[in-house]
Amino acid sequence: SGLGMVPTVKLSNPLSSDWTTMRPSLLPGMYQTLSENKNRSDKLKLFELTKIYIPRKNDLPLEEDRLCIGVVNISFRKLKGIIEALAKSTGINNLEIRKAENDTTTFVKSISGSIYANGIFVGSIGKIPLNIGTNFGLENSSIADINFSKLSKLFLPTKNYVATPSYPPFIEDLALITKPKTSLGELIILIKKCSDLVYDVELLDEYENTKTLRIYYQSREKELTAEEVRSVRLKILKLADEKFEAKLKT
Repeated sequence: SGLGMVPTVKLSNPLSSDWTTMRPSLLPGMYQTLSENKNRSDKLKLFELTKIYIPRKNDLPLEEDRLCIGVVNISFRKLKGIIEALAKSTGINNLEIRKAENDTTTFVKSISGSIYANGIFVGSIGKIPLNIGTNFGLENSSIADINFSKLSKLFLPTKNYVATPSYPPFIEDLALITKPKTSLGELIILIKKCSDLVYDVELLDEYENTKTLRIYYQSREKELTAEEVRSVRLKILKLADEKFEAKLKT
């Protein structure tokens, strides 16, 4: 399953020989479910929200609510978008996908990340590696594995209405030449933090080491001038060069 030898809680009186332990992870079940349903849709999206049980010495197992989202023939970037939309809909505005911190066989190392909400680690996301994909017939699949117990504590019980800005955004595309293995998520976070006038950033295209980003500049107070946008753009390029050695493609 890519999980290695994981300790499990054994049931003393199982109802079936197929269910002798309590699940310590939702991943194996998600692999199987995606495999069984992959031919039902060209682009499959499934989720499971339930408890897992982590054994503890001389104590009852730790119960943890877990959310697992699996997709087939849907890009890793779109799965990230699903996670971001979930966070935004529950009032979490500070969601980051950072570079995966630990070596793991659960995901493809270069196409994976750690999920942080309000600075707290809440899960992992990544493309299913070749060995697991081959075993289950999942060649183009990704999964997000989220600690819902942690994430749900960050939900805001009420939502604040934010009016749509009256002034139109200034939109431009920047093609940046980056070094191999540059983290797209960290690059986008850097750009968003450059200025309050950066309303949103999205990836348009990625070819070899060139990433084309669409940047939305917007103010709630006035219509931005070309000079104001230019000032922010220069700051973006300067910081991207300093941190990632990213250069503007000309």
